[in-house]
Amino acid sequence: VLFPTDGVRLLLEQLYRVAPDDVREALDRPSLFYEALEDDPAQPLNVEDLIPTPADPTVKLPAYHGETVSIQGLALGAMVRSEDIPQLQNLPIALTAKAIGVVDLTGAMPIFGISSEDVSGEVFGHFRFELAIYAFNDSTSVAFLLGREAVPLDPIADVERAEFGDRVKVTLTDYWVAQTETLTVVTDLVLEQVDLLTPTRTGDPMVMTRSADLGTADYLTRLTVDGYLVDGRLLGLPASLLNAYGPRVIVVRSANLQFEKGPTPTPVLYTLVVSVSPAQGGTVTLTPPGGTHVEGTPVTLTAIPELTFAFDHWSGDASGSSPVLVVTMDGDKAVVAHFRSQSL
Repeated sequence: VLFPTDGVRLLLEQLYRVAPDDVREALDRPSLFYEALEDDPAQPLNVEDLIPTPADPTVKLPAYHGETVSIQGLALGAMVRSEDIPQLQNLPIALTAKAIGVVDLTGAMPIFGISSEDVSGEVFGHFRFELAIYAFNDSTSVAFLLGREAVPLDPIADVERAEFGDRVKVTLTDYWVAQTETLTVVTDLVLEQVDLLTPTRTGDPMVMTRSADLGTADYLTRLTVDGYLVDGRLLGLPASLLNAYGPRVIVVRSANLQFEKGPTPTPVLYTLVVSVSPAQGGTVTLTPPGGTHVEGTPVTLTAIPELTFAFDHWSGDASGSSPVLVVTMDGDKAVVAHFRSQSL
């Protein structure tokens, strides 16, 4: 055993909310603490082989209990030593603990680093990870970080050609600092502050970073980023943002972000008029709400039928049969939501 089992038990009970009996049972059976140190080469796997994904929700990690595996992908975060987390400062153990971000772009994987060395700080980029898998029961497993090796990617200068997982190095213009918020994990440990930058033009990606020099409602006339293109659905962004701007997000650390602030431009405003037919057929909600919007704003319209009606189609300055519609305000618009009567 590499460190006191009491410390391991306390760490996992507090950070992972694993039941005490499960921890004791797991620590009493053959485990990664020696099995993972065998001379056999690590199995090369993808992260989707280890965790549930939307395409395959099966719990898979316990099948690799006691094994060392190798995966390659992105880490978009930082490692934090357990003694630097207030809730864990009384642990009789020195561990590095944090979910280090999106790996391989198919899901987020929480990883603990086993180390008494000072390995805190950013873990940002493309890596090959050596992980030891430890299963406590059929549903709770932990990946321990045994080592990592940087695998640099060449940057792509055209974001339109980039795919999820690519490194992009581009210059963008006309962005708003839409929000600054604190990210938390399921254990309610506050881990980091992030800034979300939204474009004024449809089709440009959102940007996620962390910078003390940015404030909510700042207007950026120009920014140069060197980061990674990630699917915003994996970052837990709300559906309203994904519907408005699409899933493409460039995640960039502050050291690789340069920007120029400018005066808030005088907005060009357009009017959106929404009506329903027949009047008793249903309602339409708008996100963001209101009838006047800044030029370029994507507005999400959601048609909600009354009990004896069903949504049929849109007409006017929009078309389609989906009850959720995104309208980009590039002029004054009038949209009609049509409902049809149906029998109960």
